[in-house]
Amino acid sequence: MRKEDTVKLISTEGFEFFVYKEAAMVSQTIHNMLTSPGSFAERQHDEVTFLEISTTILEKIC
Repeated sequence: MRKEDTVKLISTEGFEFFVYKEAAMVSQTIHNMLTSPGSFAERQHDEVTFLEISTTILEKIC
């Protein structure tokens, strides 16, 4: 898994999950966060922090 092929998803507790970017982009929400003009931090670092999604839920999603 190469770094440029992945995106980091971070739960509200700070746990990090690395998933293939192609798989993450299936989610319209994540796609919008990584591609919209107002999401500079997400695009620059290829990471998305979910302030309202717990580790337990994010782990099931990943």
